[in-house]
Amino acid sequence: DQPRSRGLGDVYKRQRLGAVLILGMVFIVGGLMGADNAEGASPAPLVTEETKKNEVGGAIERERAAKRAMEMGFPGIAVALYERLVTESAGVADKDRLVMDWVMALLEGDQIDQAEVGLQEVSEARGPRVRLRRALILMAREDAEGAERALGRLAANSLPEDERSWLHYVKGTIADVRDEPKAARQAFQQAMESATSSIQ
Repeated sequence: DQPRSRGLGDVYKRQRLGAVLILGMVFIVGGLMGADNAEGASPAPLVTEETKKNEVGGAIERERAAKRAMEMGFPGIAVALYERLVTESAGVADKDRLVMDWVMALLEGDQIDQAEVGLQEVSEARGPRVRLRRALILMAREDAEGAERALGRLAANSLPEDERSWLHYVKGTIADVRDEPKAARQAFQQAMESATSSIQ
């Protein structure tokens, strides 16, 4: 028993260290951005190429930190980072991509109502990734029939590889609710085989 306890302790230490590193990265990025803005302040505000590069670099680092937070099981940190990224996003495509990740972070953090509201900000209301997230929201509310309708004939190859396991998970859960154990086992097995990250 004692070796196992030390092992779990090491896991908790690594998780705490990961959270500290993520927060450190966020504060550093925020501090650099603030310093750059302060140094660049002038009576006639001009957006220089250097400022643009710093802004882009800061957004990239925040997105990396958000993804890392999700991988390590800290959806609350990821939610905060994605919220800022969504607010600051310029183009429609970038915003849609960030909202998709934001919604998944909200779902991981059991913030179901917020996830539903966030999903409404996506420009493509009937896209495959939106349908998957809508189904996940409905499953979180124990609405298997609604989730099945949301999925429709959604095919796994219409989704990015790192999201296909979620589709199989929803299908497995629907089959389980219907008391179809064989179909449920098959879907859950597919979910395990196609999972590509530790949060799935």
